Amino acid sequence: MLLTFTCNLCDARINSIPFDELDRETGLCPRCGANVRVRSIVHLVSQEMLGKSLEISRWPKNTGFAGVGIGDLGTARHKLAEKIDFIEADLERSCAGVPGTLIDRADVLVCSEVLQHVLPPVQSAFDALIKMIKPCGLLIMTVPYGFETTLEHFPNLHDWKLVRAGGETVLSNTTTSGEKETFSNFRLYEDGKLEMRVFGLEDIRKALRLAGFTEIRIAGGDHLAYGIQFRNPWSLPITARKP
Repeated sequence: MLLTFTCNLCDARINSIPFDELDRETGLCPRCGANVRVRSIVHLVSQEMLGKSLEISRWPKNTGFAGVGIGDLGTARHKLAEKIDFIEADLERSCAGVPGTLIDRADVLVCSEVLQHVLPPVQSAFDALIKMIKPCGLLIMTVPYGFETTLEHFPNLHDWKLVRAGGETVLSNTTTSGEKETFSNFRLYEDGKLEMRVFGLEDIRKALRLAGFTEIRIAGGDHLAYGIQFRNPWSLPITARKP
């Protein structure tokens, strides 16, 4: 069965994607390349700003609505900037101190596929995110997660580097106490970023609450008109509100 839908980023009319192939990182729009995850982010931004889901081309301009984007947004970063006051930020740098220009800036903050790469302790990243959002503003986040306890691959990471040893690449780390650690079994993403952890959903909820977020919910509902369907119950979009 082929699904017919409209890409909410570029307005392409698509009728060639098998229904059972739609999932988080698949179902690519042949025109702009947006996958299900990116289309779901646009869907959630539209709902927050307009109270309904519309293609970006149908959004009004100059609404005064401000957004901040962090991470893998694909072509959405350019499309969003055409309609709202939208800028991008670096979460790693903000963990050390959120720049004054970003504090209380965003009506909606999108953080996509970043938190699995942030250096420990990861709570500092959640604390930085809430500082960038206006009171009553919304966080939309995506990150791979399962239903077990979060697995931190390198909990004592401090002074580290990737080196060649014995014909393979290893991670060499010196902890704050001076202990030497070596890891050979780790995951590097295609962009060269190191996977620091695999989240558990309940630990994400705890970190959001500890940072001060409320109204935490899983936002993985299907919206087939825009080719949005999640076949699996894990790694779905999460939204949370700053009081």
